[in-house]
Order: sequence, then structure tokens, then C-alpha cells
Amino acid sequence: MSFSAHLGHAHLGHPNFRTIDSLTKSGFISCSDKLIGLDSSLCVGCNLGKSHRLPFSINNIRCDLAFDRLHCDLWGPSPIYSTTGFRYYTVFVDDCTRFSWFFPSKHKSDFFDTFVNF
Repeated sequence: MSFSAHLGHAHLGHPNFRTIDSLTKSGFISCSDKLIGLDSSLCVGCNLGKSHRLPFSINNIRCDLAFDRLHCDLWGPSPIYSTTGFRYYTVFVDDCTRFSWFFPSKHKSDFFDTFVNF
């Protein structure tokens, strides 16, 4: 069975075209078009996979007193329940001390109570 190099590229997990060329020359696959001049940069999926965001700038500014600023994150639902039935997790981080608190929850709606109690 013969297919285009672009189709083979997509079906084989987006290897570079040198790999497709090597597989073709070895007889493992058969491509209906020539690989000369083909480049994985033409592939939308490869371009999206290689896109990068600029790193955050370094911020050395910290609060001077504990509890002046808190960072909070609610994560979940976890794909796996904990042994005690928790699927959501809340983390509070103090900006000054970098001390962290971790609170597991069974329901997302429990976050408000966790936040108020904290």
C-alpha cells in the first residue's frame, strides 16, 4: 500500500521527513510522492507542538510580612480518587515565607468553605 509522505508523517507520530525517507528506502513503507524538499515545518501539528511561550520575567519582589499576600490554587478533579475519597486539592502559599498549606476535598464546592476557614 502506498500513501503520501505527509499522510505517513501524520500516521507515524510526526517523525521528521528524514525518518520517512529512511523507512521508504528500507522498504518498510511505500510513499507515492517524492520526499525531496519536504519539511516537517509544513505540518500544522509539528508547528503547534514546537511553539514556545516566552518565560516569565524574574520577579524578586516579595512581601515583607507573612500573610500580606497569599497565592491559592484549586486542582481537580483528579482522575483517581485518593484512598479516602478525595478528588480536589487546594494549596495556599504565603508570598513572604513560601510556607504552603495543602487541603484535600471531596467536592469542588468544598473550596469556598476551605478558603473561609483558612
